[in-house]
Amino acid sequence: MNLTRDVRESRSQHGLKHGDYLRYKCVQHRPKKRIEEGTNYCTRRLRRIYKTTKFLHGKGKFQKRELELEDVDEAKKLLIPLVSAERCWAHAEERKQNAEATQKTSATMKHHCARRLNRAAQWAQKLSALTKKVGDARTSLEAEAYASYMKGNLLVHLRGKWKPALLNLMRSKVIYEGLARAAETAESQIVFKQQIEEIEPIVRFCSYNLQGAGEDSNGTSDTSVLFQDDVEVLELLESMRDATASGAFHPVQQLDWWGSHVPVYGTALQIEIGRVTCFWEANESLAQMDADATRKHFAGLFAALTEAKNMVESDIRNSFDDRDEQRKHNLEMLRKILQGMLFETSIQKSEQDVAMLGNEFADEGTRSKRHVKLELIKAKHEEAIKSISDLAELGTGKMGEDDNELLLQYCMAQLAYTRGSRSYYIGKLYENAKQPLEAYALFDRTLEYVEEARSRCTLPDTKTSNFALKVKYLESLAMRSKLSAHAQWARKEEAKDLEMESKLRDVSLNAAEAGPELKTVAGNLAEFLSSDGGKATSITHFPPRMQTVPIGPIFLDAAMEEIEVPDLSHRFKRAQSSSSGTRCCGLAEISAGSWGSTECFSCAV
Repeated sequence: MNLTRDVRESRSQHGLKHGDYLRYKCVQHRPKKRIEEGTNYCTRRLRRIYKTTKFLHGKGKFQKRELELEDVDEAKKLLIPLVSAERCWAHAEERKQNAEATQKTSATMKHHCARRLNRAAQWAQKLSALTKKVGDARTSLEAEAYASYMKGNLLVHLRGKWKPALLNLMRSKVIYEGLARAAETAESQIVFKQQIEEIEPIVRFCSYNLQGAGEDSNGTSDTSVLFQDDVEVLELLESMRDATASGAFHPVQQLDWWGSHVPVYGTALQIEIGRVTCFWEANESLAQMDADATRKHFAGLFAALTEAKNMVESDIRNSFDDRDEQRKHNLEMLRKILQGMLFETSIQKSEQDVAMLGNEFADEGTRSKRHVKLELIKAKHEEAIKSISDLAELGTGKMGEDDNELLLQYCMAQLAYTRGSRSYYIGKLYENAKQPLEAYALFDRTLEYVEEARSRCTLPDTKTSNFALKVKYLESLAMRSKLSAHAQWARKEEAKDLEMESKLRDVSLNAAEAGPELKTVAGNLAEFLSSDGGKATSITHFPPRMQTVPIGPIFLDAAMEEIEVPDLSHRFKRAQSSSSGTRCCGLAEISAGSWGSTECFSCAV
């Protein structure tokens, strides 16, 4: 049974997400009064469990009946103590909330809350005892952590018992941390981590009060002290962790990534890095996974990388000696490698999301739904480009003393490919909006990015083959879409030409060829016609029809340049020589330039 998940889902869905303990609490003061729908969730659920499991309390008259080990013949009966504990705890919290709202705190209220919390701790302890007998290892640990948490809440409310309260809360926290590390799915790990985050503020509050009282809080984080009264729980926790680690993940002594080799210290960290490596190797088979399997794979990989990174950061803060510079350097390198693996995983996840959204886009029929899919694809490309930029920044001198050239080449090639894919889908966006010319330009830009990505593809053999397949597939899509956009643009231009031709076909200077005359108000002033904008009742023709207009002739002297002037020199007399004493009148130059003669016309006559 998933006790922790069941409790958290019940609280979030029935009022506690907004702090409404009145809706969630399970006390019914008047048994004969009908329970209102939507309130008293735990009471109604407890009644349903009693009825479905046939664990009834008499017929007619109430007869108290205790849940014994012999009665637990099905897993659902374990919900009886769990829901009863939640009922008592919620009632106490509701009384506290009312007291804080009214600012009226009395001894009666405090005593009432203490009794309710004590009853909740008793129900939780009974749940833990039953699950140890009939439950599996994980269910028993969850019940034990829940019982310790309820016991710690009671001791915190009683005040003055800070040390026992801190021990119980730390016991619950340690169990939840172990369950989170041994979780099989990312969802279960998130549930346990949320429970840990809920416990941590109460732990700090207890530590603060212990320091104020002058007491020592040493030993509260030691597992041997926390589980000294119940060694069986500690052994169960360790066996579960070892079984999970040995069954699925093998310890890794060294982590290799893009030419960087870093040793891994500590058994727990080696097992966690082994978990990361197991998920990382599964990236090669992403093409064979369906959508659900891919989603679960990336969720598990992100959870493993985040957990490993948190463990490394914790070791950097607490574990290493300041004098061990080499260990400190290796831990810093390991943290940066895990951060880079997170960026690379984010890039791969964005590519998978784009591929799935692209398939859904191809299946959509309406333009509006296709437009929405394209906007989502565009957002995924922006996320991928951001991750590539962060990864490239990590590779510029941050993986060691020198730049990681191999990683930078991968980032440049991946950036060109991602930009080409984004340009392709933006072109699809314009094509969907009936703008083929813009789409053609974007598809052509995609082909340029493809060539750039192919020129920068100098990666290892395995990565080069996978990257080359992606680039080739994108090139085929872009080329096919480019030709389609060109055909759409040509068809659109042809339609425009045909429309213009059809419009000009009706234009004529001859009124008889211009088609039937439409009746207008301006042309029929003797009749009453309505000018409501109808086809046959327009005020006047628009645009006006072309008519012939009488005008004078227009003389265009276009032949003057082509006329050849005849030679008339034989018609002129030669001028007398200058020695005879006669001179020309001075017009020889003018006549020579215009008629080709050496003397003027008047002197020749």
